[in-house]
Amino acid sequence: MFDFGGGTTDFDFGKWEKSANPKYAYKMTHFSSGGDKYLGGENLLEWLAFEAYAQNFQTLKEKDIVIAKPNYDRINEQRFGSFMQKSSGVRLNLKTIASNLRGFLENLDAHIIEAIEENEEFEIKGFEKGSKITLFDRNGKDIPEIELKIDHKELLNLLKSKIDNGVANFFAGFSKVMAENIDNQCRAFHIFLGGNASKSVLVKQAFENAKEKQLKATSKWLLKMILHSFFMSR
Repeated sequence: MFDFGGGTTDFDFGKWEKSANPKYAYKMTHFSSGGDKYLGGENLLEWLAFEAYAQNFQTLKEKDIVIAKPNYDRINEQRFGSFMQKSSGVRLNLKTIASNLRGFLENLDAHIIEAIEENEEFEIKGFEKGSKITLFDRNGKDIPEIELKIDHKELLNLLKSKIDNGVANFFAGFSKVMAENIDNQCRAFHIFLGGNASKSVLVKQAFENAKEKQLKATSKWLLKMILHSFFMSR
């Protein structure tokens, strides 16, 4: 189970088998769990907003616009010196930039990704390139009509690296479980993708790539891995 939600990613590994007890149809054995407390859709959105601020730092610095630390791991709190603060107004700047990038995070598809990677024109539902926003300076004064210059390819690559790392950690846990608990009677492995953030095509691409590597690395017996997606309706 790979549960990729808004705040965290959680892993669970177990085994399903028919029950020897006629009272039960099946038997479930839980082996281990893991995850990443920062790898979630909303946290990634804040982190992307922070990186978008970085791309425009010189311009925003001239306007004395400050930024808050995103809710993410291993953030360099000295990156922007005195331009990183903790007030509610500064937090609003991060949230405003994040809101502007939400469509970019949530509505990517394979064609858009290819266009970005090939430096071609693209359109994303809910994301308007060149849109203008209002941010606040360190004194709380609103600064309107700010147009952020976004390097979409850089943001895409950063996003892919975070998701790829999360999926790699999942398969590292899977390999450990397989070595310690799985015998050659298991021929099929089912991976369930849960949480709204798992709807992202980047998650599916990362799993397909990692799955192929895992199958090639497993030489003891023939394996089959099947991906399943399930999401709660809003």
